[in-house]
Amino acid sequence: MDNDIQAAKKILQKNFVEKLNERLEKIDSNWKILETNWIPEIVTEVRNELHKLAGSSMLFGFKQLGEIAKELEAFFLSPNQPPKNEESQQIVRLLKEIKQVAREKH
Repeated sequence: MDNDIQAAKKILQKNFVEKLNERLEKIDSNWKILETNWIPEIVTEVRNELHKLAGSSMLFGFKQLGEIAKELEAFFLSPNQPPKNEESQQIVRLLKEIKQVAREKH
């Protein structure tokens, strides 16, 4: 039974890693929109995706990835309030960092 659970977890982990770049590209493309036009619906979409990414990263043992996603998520908690300039710079830095960590997982 334990072998079955471990095998299933490995399959889910593999699927997670395979879809990771696609998920990050979607977050990144939405961020590019938000940099010029702060749209609450897109903010909510980004926040939700980062929240799911943080949780699933932790579940599959990618602690650093989950921590960065959680840190990013905090910037998108207020859909009606765009980030200040220094916060935008932090978002850009964290997006680069999360992509780098994701590349290391492949």
